[in-house]
Amino acid sequence: MPSEHLALVSLDIKSAFDTMNRPVLFKTLESYGSPAFFKNFIYFYLKNRRVFYTNDVLEISIPCSKGCPQSSVIAPTIWNIYINSILINDRPDLHIQAFADDLVLLIGGRTARELENKTNVILAAISDKLEDLELKLSIEKCQAVVYRSIASQKFSKRNSTVLNRKPTFKIKNHSIKIWVNRSNEYNTIFDINLLDKYIPFKNIPSRQKLINLDSKISNADYEICTDGSRNANETGFAVCVLKDEINIQNYLFKLNSYNSVFQAELAAIEFAVNWAVKEKVKVIIHTDSLSSISAINSANTRSEFVNKVKTNIFKAKNMVGLSWVKAHVGIPGNELAD
Repeated sequence: MPSEHLALVSLDIKSAFDTMNRPVLFKTLESYGSPAFFKNFIYFYLKNRRVFYTNDVLEISIPCSKGCPQSSVIAPTIWNIYINSILINDRPDLHIQAFADDLVLLIGGRTARELENKTNVILAAISDKLEDLELKLSIEKCQAVVYRSIASQKFSKRNSTVLNRKPTFKIKNHSIKIWVNRSNEYNTIFDINLLDKYIPFKNIPSRQKLINLDSKISNADYEICTDGSRNANETGFAVCVLKDEINIQNYLFKLNSYNSVFQAELAAIEFAVNWAVKEKVKVIIHTDSLSSISAINSANTRSEFVNKVKTNIFKAKNMVGLSWVKAHVGIPGNELAD
């Protein structure tokens, strides 16, 4: 596809084999019209399983009522049946490949904007299917790389392989965050060390590790819509303040060229939080970035940037609510920020 921009998205399903829901599995088998003997075989294969822990002092076992047993011949088949609804694909611009409990998506688009929109739609659809299967993504392990089409720019040949010199990187994540990793050999993607760094877990105050903002807040004075984006080599974010559905103030900021969309989304939320504290008002913040909300809610993130945002949110205490809205569906405030 030399004339198309391509997005390669890697999705890691969190504790996939351990969290497989067995009632959902049997509903799936029923929907495929599986023979009774096959369903019975699977049922008794999974029935009465226990998890054992043994050391020099004691031995403990507990019943295991979920998950797919690993290291057996039939386990991959059970898992493939379970996630088959995600793998079914009739889109010519999408290729899905499963590697055990990981998924890889290859998405094509004629323009950067088209690729961005397609990726958002596809990620939203996969997110819905994962929810139906009662599975979750491991946000920290999900990654994506975007390659600009060969026809749209100059290219170089190394080791007989055609490579893009500088890829466009613009995906507004519906369900994943994109960390940009380093490729010293080909210089095709930016260095995460320029964008963020990890801090020791012990250096994070315990009271700030777990922050769970409500999507609604009583007697809110304002609604604030935020959005981060990237255009060519420029990254920025917008914050729109609304009072009784009337836009009263807009803020636009440009970030460094190496900052990611994920960081822009978080920076927009942080600005909105600080604005509420400064003005001493209650606000509901609306964002279309699920990855930002997941990062804020996570008690395990060691990102210095994310924890800086969480520190400011903690200071706001009961002044701020955080709500997710779907992108590109005509919501006025979100469209304005976008």
